[in-house]
Amino acid sequence: TRLASRLLRVPISLFSLIDQERQWWKSRVGVDKAEAPLVHAFCALTIAGTGPLVVADARLDLRFKNNPLVTGAANIRFYAGVPIRTSEGHAIGTLCAIDTVPRNLSEDEVATLAELGEILSAEIRSREAALLARVHIVETGEVLTANEEHYRSTFELAGVGLAEVSTEGKWLTVNAALCKTVGYSPSELKAMSFRD
Repeated sequence: TRLASRLLRVPISLFSLIDQERQWWKSRVGVDKAEAPLVHAFCALTIAGTGPLVVADARLDLRFKNNPLVTGAANIRFYAGVPIRTSEGHAIGTLCAIDTVPRNLSEDEVATLAELGEILSAEIRSREAALLARVHIVETGEVLTANEEHYRSTFELAGVGLAEVSTEGKWLTVNAALCKTVGYSPSELKAMSFRD
C-alpha cells in the first residue's frame, strides 16, 4: 500500500479483504479505521470484475455519484482498484488507490497498480500453500498416530508372542503372550539379550 500510494501519488491506498457484510484493511495508508461496512464499498464492484476498475471522478459516475463515501466526509473523487485473487481464482479483496480530487491514470500507472495487485495475489497464494501444507502435516500426523495406535493394539492383544528386537539382539518391545510363553516379565526380558 505504501508503494501504491507513492507510485500513484495518492493520499489513500488500501489492501482490502471482503466478506458479505464488511471490508477490512490488511494494510492501509491514509485511513485510520480498520474496517467499514461493505454496502457502499467501491471494492465490492472491483472484485466483481476481471481487471482494474478506474473511476476518474466519482461525482460523474452513475454507479457512485450518490454514494455516501462520495457525498459525505470521505469525499472520494478518484478510485482505482484491482482484485486480489486466491489460487483458485476467487476474488477476496482489492488493492486500491483513492484520492479526494478527480484524476486520470496513465496506462503505465494502471499497469503498476495491476502489478502490485499481482504481487499481493502471489503472497495470498503463497500463504494458502503454506496453510494447506500445515493442514496436510497435521492430517498425516493424525493418520500416523491412528496407525500406530492400531498397530500397538494389535501387537498387545495378539494371541501369539510378538516382540521387536534390535539388530544387537536386545528386546525392545514384547507383548503379554510372549511373556507368558517364555515366563519372564517385560522388564526382565528388556534387561536380557535375545540370546539370553
